[in-house]
Amino acid sequence: MKRLAMVAVLLALGVGVLVTTLACARARGSSDDPAHQLSLDASYSGKEVEAAVGSSVTVNLDSNPSTGFRWELAAIGDEKVLQLASQEFRQADVAQPEMVGAAGQEVWTFKAVGEGKTKLALEYSQPWEGGEKAIDTFTATVTVN
Repeated sequence: MKRLAMVAVLLALGVGVLVTTLACARARGSSDDPAHQLSLDASYSGKEVEAAVGSSVTVNLDSNPSTGFRWELAAIGDEKVLQLASQEFRQADVAQPEMVGAAGQEVWTFKAVGEGKTKLALEYSQPWEGGEKAIDTFTATVTVN
């Protein structure tokens, strides 16, 4: 009987430690936590959004680099608020994954580094001299708290 009581006490302590650990981890948050990631697409253009300090802001925009166009960072109003972390092209899922000329999305990831408000602007352009500029644009005002 004493062993059963001791096992129950140890089990209760173990569960308590686990619950406390999980609660602390959730309170701290992480960049992998969906609550700390803001995902935007073209429908957010022209809008205001809010993000927490330390979170990531990802902008997913349709693109087809085989046309010569690509998204370019036109402006980050205040880099003390928002900074570029990465940019990549992701080809759309197609029957032939390496199909030349297939469209996809450009994925721009920004880190919310400090409190404040800043404007973010991207332009879909041909980057060479004489190429068409800003045939499409994406702008958002990001408030970081």
